[in-house]
Amino acid sequence: MRLTPNTITLLGLPFGGLAAFFLYEGAFLPAILFILLLSGCDILDGYIAKTKQLATPFGAFLDSTVDRVTELLLFAGILFFYLAQGDMQTAAVAYGVMGGSFLVSYTRARAENLIPNCRVGLWERPERLGLLLIGLVSGYLQTALWILLFGTTLTIFHRIFYTRRVLSDPNFRSFQNGLFRDYPRNSWSYRLYVLVVILLTLLLK
Repeated sequence: MRLTPNTITLLGLPFGGLAAFFLYEGAFLPAILFILLLSGCDILDGYIAKTKQLATPFGAFLDSTVDRVTELLLFAGILFFYLAQGDMQTAAVAYGVMGGSFLVSYTRARAENLIPNCRVGLWERPERLGLLLIGLVSGYLQTALWILLFGTTLTIFHRIFYTRRVLSDPNFRSFQNGLFRDYPRNSWSYRLYVLVVILLTLLLK
């Protein structure tokens, strides 16, 4: 059977489901393994689509949809884990992160019906999954969730204010300072930001 990018994308669904199950059970080691497999599917489907010239509009749509479903599963697993532990505060934070991850994607998709591009803000899916993995590996999952709640909320507002500015001024490109300053992903400032987030997750509890 030919292994297409769409097939690899769909493989992420069972990996995400198994990761969510183990998160709910509190078995974080196998959960980490399946999140890594899920992340591998995320990388591999795009790589094959580009290198083999198999990219299609439907493939991009399917990839984005599966991404949302798997994130829902992961954070739902965490939510129900903390509910079973009786930790309502952390369960509420996990719920907020789950909603925030959806809104980060939605604000971009909706904005790009109105403006050419809205890929601003720092907390897209790779950053969210990366910090989730750091929290699981370090044992500081609660700290990671709080940072994710803050980060996704910040990104949502960043995209709202950016869209408003572009609609009022089509020549506007980016915020150069302040809370919503843009950090290109290949820049030293972005790498420094990622390092600071990792250190915060490891040092705070």
